[in-house]
Amino acid sequence: MKKITKFLSSPESVFLLLATLFGVVFAVFIPYGAGFDEEQHVIRIYDLAAAKWLPNQRDPGNDSFFTPVDFVRYAYQRRFFQTPAQDLLEGSAFHEPLNRNNLLGTLTRSIYSPFNFLPQAATARFFWRKYDYPVVPVAILCRIAGLAMYIGLSFLAVRLLPVGKWTLAVLALAPSALYQAATLNADGFTNGVSFLFAAVVLHLALDECPVFSRWKVVLLMVSILLVGTAKPGMFVLFPLLFLLPVRRFPSKGWALATGIAVVVAIAFGVQYNALAVQTSHFAGTDEGSLSQQIALIQAHPWDFLYTLIWGNLRAIGNYFMEWAAVYGHWAGVVPAPVYAFYVAALIFALGAETLPARLTPYQRWVLGGTFLISSGAFALLYTINNYVPGSLAGFGHQGRYYIPTAPLLYLALSGLFSFHNFVQKKLPLFLTGSITLSLAFYLLGIYATYYTYCGTSWYTFQGCTQPVYKNIEWAQTPALEFSSSTPLRQEFPNRCGELEQIQIYIHAKTSEPDTTLVFTLKDSADHILAEERVPANTLPAKRFFVWRIPEEVQTKTASALEIRATGKGVVELALNGGDYFREAHLIVGNQEIADDLVFRYVCTPFWKQIIQVVIPIEANN
Repeated sequence: MKKITKFLSSPESVFLLLATLFGVVFAVFIPYGAGFDEEQHVIRIYDLAAAKWLPNQRDPGNDSFFTPVDFVRYAYQRRFFQTPAQDLLEGSAFHEPLNRNNLLGTLTRSIYSPFNFLPQAATARFFWRKYDYPVVPVAILCRIAGLAMYIGLSFLAVRLLPVGKWTLAVLALAPSALYQAATLNADGFTNGVSFLFAAVVLHLALDECPVFSRWKVVLLMVSILLVGTAKPGMFVLFPLLFLLPVRRFPSKGWALATGIAVVVAIAFGVQYNALAVQTSHFAGTDEGSLSQQIALIQAHPWDFLYTLIWGNLRAIGNYFMEWAAVYGHWAGVVPAPVYAFYVAALIFALGAETLPARLTPYQRWVLGGTFLISSGAFALLYTINNYVPGSLAGFGHQGRYYIPTAPLLYLALSGLFSFHNFVQKKLPLFLTGSITLSLAFYLLGIYATYYTYCGTSWYTFQGCTQPVYKNIEWAQTPALEFSSSTPLRQEFPNRCGELEQIQIYIHAKTSEPDTTLVFTLKDSADHILAEERVPANTLPAKRFFVWRIPEEVQTKTASALEIRATGKGVVELALNGGDYFREAHLIVGNQEIADDLVFRYVCTPFWKQIIQVVIPIEANN
């Protein structure tokens, strides 16, 4: 018992255990390609494995950029629908060798410094470049290599930090931070390096020795150089160095060497990114390029300023939610207990510091000021890249960008309050329990999101909508001209139970007042379950028409929707654009076509179905 208590009282030990346990599980079970832009980072890692240090380097004799098709073909985010990902752990992606001869000409948007991907590239060099091992197992190994780098950097940061150890441990264990560390991207390295730099600076600032030891100054210079190799712009953390008076360096030479390290870090970051951008999507004059964005800003300077300030201020709440916990590409829904337990752990961590006087007001102000400066810089870069005149729609996402700067704010607040003695004594247990429960519920959400059709309805208490479209733009899909001469039948698999709604995307309605659409819901035996007649000129255009099924006829057996028309009008229904929904079948007239309507069906909430089963049983008893 004493050993367990001693273990739980150590932030480093708790971080190492939970980060390793949950991180490895995340690395294995988050579907390949479900991480943010993961397929782009895989292409970059594969190129680095061949010693292509700059992104999008051509092979000798080639006029294009090539990468194996398998990297894109198996990526979860490339699916047209969000479907269970078990096939990635047992199908061809897991067993068939990488086909290095079937290539795809494509540019990667992952243009970050090679230092962000060295462990992953070393793994890929052996398993993909030397041998043709399958995509998914090697991607998992690459993830674990990157995760190990993040855990090592963060563990060292927690160990070095003289105050706020629990605070940094909880921040480094944030579900979003661990999700990023356990998938393939540049964020794991960047976050770990940022934590380490802040910890080294505070370690020196609060060192009781009047003069810094030489090895600690060397460690500081190494952390400065690492910041320069991380994601672009991370040198906005360098104002933290104002916490270190020059008089405390072993000599002026050591202070000068540290200054040179800062200059080298900034110069490397600026020069490398200037080279990398030349072959990226930021170059040129296409939509979304840097030159086009600058032109937009110059044409609308006051609107840009308004967008920058108000767009980011109104999105602070969403930024916090995504900084704490989100799934890749905003798939699924994060269970609410994740946030509740994580906030509890964060509050406990902020009150865990027993020596609040260790941080002076000046040090707190420098930490908080650097947080504001760095976060403002990220907000500016994000707004420049995503600015659309007159629109605030792009804000509220990408809270993960603030993960590396968050410790500056929370460390500045750490130790400003304390708990009752009883709580203070039990704090390690409360902290460990809270963060463990947060990660456990987050893991439940991973299972529900990526390995079930309707698992998220278990904890959202909302109806389940199927199918979930991922890569189909409804407004840009082909149209099927539908009239009284072309009745149709859309068959579909009912994956979620009793149907409450049918939703059909309408490209264009008719103005003919005599035209009526008749919607008929049938089961597999062709029994009519429900029917609805709708004047065609009342249908929405470029939106989903929603047919609410009467509660008394809601059933689990529904599997086909028939539509016929009366009158002379023509209605344009949206099609998927291909036979992407393999389990569904669209029959127009008497002929099945290799396409499907853009439609969705909504089922009764999971718990309502349980109640409907339980109450009749109790009534019968």
